[in-house]
Amino acid sequence: WGASHPFSPIVSVKSFNLHSFYYGEGIDRTGVATKILSFNSSVKVTIDSPAPYFGIHVASSTFNLTFSALTLATGQVRSLTALLCYHLI
Repeated sequence: WGASHPFSPIVSVKSFNLHSFYYGEGIDRTGVATKILSFNSSVKVTIDSPAPYFGIHVASSTFNLTFSALTLATGQVRSLTALLCYHLI
């Protein structure tokens, strides 16, 4: 039972860094009022598995950063490390 019992992973956001941010307003060449928002950011997320015998496999199609109903950014996981930690007694 202990080896086959499903454990829920613990997901936590460790840091959110905003490297650059720009907001501007203006009029484009056709006379339409235009607003632009541009930023560069990084997010560090940790995933811990309390399972004593098995590691975890994490797959992500996209990561979306939203504010209200507006999607501000979308991206994919750059690197992933899923290790099984052994506890020796």
